[in-house]
Amino acid sequence: TIPDSVQSIGNNAFSYCDKLAYVNVGENSELDSIGSQAFMECYMLTDITNLLANVTGIHNETFQNCSKLPNVTFNPDLDEIGDRAFDDCDNITSLHIPANVGFIGEDAFRGCMRLTSITVDAANITYHSKNNCLIETETNTIILGCANSEIPRTVASIGGGAFSGRTYFAPIRIPLSVMEIKPLAFKGGENLTILCEASSKPVGWADNWNDGSATVVWGYEDDKEDIFYGVSEIPESYNSAFILGLQNRTAANEHLSSITATPLEDEYIYYCVPAT
Repeated sequence: TIPDSVQSIGNNAFSYCDKLAYVNVGENSELDSIGSQAFMECYMLTDITNLLANVTGIHNETFQNCSKLPNVTFNPDLDEIGDRAFDDCDNITSLHIPANVGFIGEDAFRGCMRLTSITVDAANITYHSKNNCLIETETNTIILGCANSEIPRTVASIGGGAFSGRTYFAPIRIPLSVMEIKPLAFKGGENLTILCEASSKPVGWADNWNDGSATVVWGYEDDKEDIFYGVSEIPESYNSAFILGLQNRTAANEHLSSITATPLEDEYIYYCVPAT
């Protein structure tokens, strides 16, 4: 039991307590910060809801390798999740990022192999989610994906380790908009097939963007390739990386015409009418 008067738990306070299953925190607890590696490798830990009720900062490797830890509920006022904070917590299946979170560290949720759902509070100005991807808004970079992710065509970059250590149920498609992939963005995935719309590795993709364990298909096309048939102006909702990607697709350029499309929020445009 953590006394109500305790405001912080220091670095390594309970690390390697491999029999620790539950931490009792009172309703009037003043605990608002948990230090680095505080509960690292507490393999039996299964409930931290009360522990996080008032916490505004979770630091580096705080819950790393807590392999039985189920889904966690964060304090709405949480503003920081440190590097590898929940690394290899492979029992987590869903993740919701509160509105005030302004920093998520490197590999914060790496190795959460059962993760299938990612959402972000709509009021968050730093991150957003789409298609079960956690995206840094300013750079349009995916920093975390999961087994059910579909990479939006508005994404320009995929961060290192974003899709590492997952169990996949369906192939993942990488659209032409993705001009940069950091090292080992796809690493150690089980049953992973990657469908790349690019015909070969773009210059901006790291040589080790995947670790070689996935099946990679280049030049992938599907029924949504001609989404700009009959369109002369790309909607503003599409970023410059996507437009640059379209320049490499001859069919798209050949079909541009004299009409202007109405900008739509949806990822795809299905109702463009060819010019007369």
